[in-house]
Amino acid sequence: MSNRSIRFHVRGLPVPQGALKVGIANGRAHLFNRSPGPLSDWRHAVASVAQSHAPKELWEGPVALSLAFGLPRPKSRPTTVGRGKKKRTIRIWPDRRPDVDKLIRAVLDSLTLVIFRDDSQVVQVHATKDYGVPGVKVEVRRVGE
Repeated sequence: MSNRSIRFHVRGLPVPQGALKVGIANGRAHLFNRSPGPLSDWRHAVASVAQSHAPKELWEGPVALSLAFGLPRPKSRPTTVGRGKKKRTIRIWPDRRPDVDKLIRAVLDSLTLVIFRDDSQVVQVHATKDYGVPGVKVEVRRVGE
């Protein structure tokens, strides 16, 4: 870890941070997540690993984020086409749920008040999702220093 860059890997199934749902209780509106259990566990896992790499003081100013999400390959997705001599392996892309933007939001919220003060400091994000070992590889960089 340098004072300009922090890298770490969180293992586990990435959980997207879905839209908040509005509910009414005791005549007041409340916001809540649709899947609080798995999302809370995932965010805690990311924050816990990030904490072991956290700077002594929260970063101020602009930061950039690189995220590489690994997702389990579904058994129902074919990896080959054709038969006999014409059979060939094909590249399978994770073009199904979860949405990459919702995966990003869960990680951003997990890093807030651990690495940087507020996720509004993030000025650049590069994110990928692919089949592989479930988890996320994270790199947070200071920008412009």
